[in-house]
Amino acid sequence: MILKKLFYYVSLIIKIDCVGCGSLQPNKSGLCEKCLRQLNTYRKINDLNNNCISLYSWQPHVSDLISSYVYYLKSIFSYPAWSVISKEFLNSVKLEMNVQSTLLVPIPSSTGRSHSLYFTKNLSKVTGMPYKQVLSYVKTDQPTQSQKQKNKQERAEQLFVIDEKFTDIIQSYKGIVFVDDIITTGATYTAAQQAVRQRLNGHGNDLNVQFFLWTGFKREKNETRC
Repeated sequence: MILKKLFYYVSLIIKIDCVGCGSLQPNKSGLCEKCLRQLNTYRKINDLNNNCISLYSWQPHVSDLISSYVYYLKSIFSYPAWSVISKEFLNSVKLEMNVQSTLLVPIPSSTGRSHSLYFTKNLSKVTGMPYKQVLSYVKTDQPTQSQKQKNKQERAEQLFVIDEKFTDIIQSYKGIVFVDDIITTGATYTAAQQAVRQRLNGHGNDLNVQFFLWTGFKREKNETRC
């Protein structure tokens, strides 16, 4: 009993069992080598027409390994795992942009979790791109009936704001890469773009910024938009 409790508390600090199979030989990713190889067999998703790149394709209830892994990546102990994913991301993507004139921007979570920030920091390390937390998530009251009738995209466009002090920072970059862990409908990406456009247009600035989205996973549904 005591050993089980000790194992549990140690595992909260150091991942000592594989997220996928439970073996006691995981690496920094939180997966053993066998499960990491399995993860890397999932098809990469590149929607270049919309400047969206996702490392893995995730089908809930089908991709059981990814389902378990995504849950782990949302924990506060997953920073080393995002380091591995960032390196895998860079290895699979050919960067064709000016590193110094492109800003990485994490998309904040409505739950306050830091997984998108973990991903962003590690991407900054491996790419050399600067990053800045310019977006803030605006918590709203319980939606009214009329608000509930709006579609997800319309509601999401009201969720993000940019502090006044970041206007000059954003204006100095030619490209902005929004970073998130998962894309499903693309509504948060649209909302993040809208927040930047409103801030720059509100100051009479010409919008000469190209937007991108980088995510670890694309959650597949019957209909997805990127």
